Amino acid sequence: MSGSEGRKERLREEQFPQRGAAQNKMLQTASADTKVANARGNAQPASAPGALQAPPLPVFGNQAMLRLQRKCGTGGAAGVRVSNLDFASGPAPREPFPGNQSRVRKARASVSDSSMRMTSQFVGAQPTFSNWGGGVLCKSPPFELTGQISVPSAMANGDLTVGFMQALVGCTGPKGQYWDANDVAYMTAFAPYASLPIRDAEPNGVFYGPEAQKVADSPSVSVSMADQPHSSLSWTTPDKKGKLQRVVGENQFVTWLVVKSDSTGAVDPLRYFAWRIGWSAGVDESQPAGTPFEFGMITDFGEGSGPLAPIRSGPVANDSVLPTQWQPWTE
Repeated sequence: MSGSEGRKERLREEQFPQRGAAQNKMLQTASADTKVANARGNAQPASAPGALQAPPLPVFGNQAMLRLQRKCGTGGAAGVRVSNLDFASGPAPREPFPGNQSRVRKARASVSDSSMRMTSQFVGAQPTFSNWGGGVLCKSPPFELTGQISVPSAMANGDLTVGFMQALVGCTGPKGQYWDANDVAYMTAFAPYASLPIRDAEPNGVFYGPEAQKVADSPSVSVSMADQPHSSLSWTTPDKKGKLQRVVGENQFVTWLVVKSDSTGAVDPLRYFAWRIGWSAGVDESQPAGTPFEFGMITDFGEGSGPLAPIRSGPVANDSVLPTQWQPWTE
């Protein structure tokens, strides 16, 4: 068995490590319904806001995967494998938010109820690594959300806009690892961002995109968004001495359901998801697709802004990717 075949076989046999303390804490506090339904299907709200219920997770203890995840910078990441995630309807949160507090209170008081639901099979789904001829297209499973707010009839006057905001908060991949003709670790390739965290939005607006916002012109308003991060890696190094055999790294995001007052400019985060996609995979130029070893994960969720406040201004992720950096490395 060649070195590359042996490496791929070892990767294929590796499993995920035991879930960390953060994940155990998440499961202990979880209590909402898990739905196995068609995407965009309707779900009944759970009995408690911000709650989550997940089926038992398989627990593995393979130390080789622990080493791989440490190399990828993903060891110990919390996550829950379920099909759909629901936030039960509930009153608007009362969490403090930076900025003009009187304006925020006014926008927040306008919302009497809110909910947020994942509608795609992101959690527990694996990324894909497709051979397009000149390289590998690394693509996340679809990440799709639906949010809903209720406002008093008197406030359904078009001043409020409900929508999703998003930020990329961490990025270590996809990073390609290349070996030379003697099967010795040779180079890595990675295209970083100019700065992090960075907003993932349209350049001229605060929302994720025009499709991810809706004017609150009725007492109940729903809005949806979809994201599918992707990137490409070439099969060979610029000097043609190295061949791509492994992909590592991760992306970390926070997505908020927010309400914005057009008259005051105040933005109030109602609920959030923190999520990640791991890019660990074995790849082979002779195969149509690579072998993924990680899954989409929700690492945190709840009411308000979560780990950081929504980023309203500044550069956007799509315009801030730096050129691919080629670096020597050793295994």
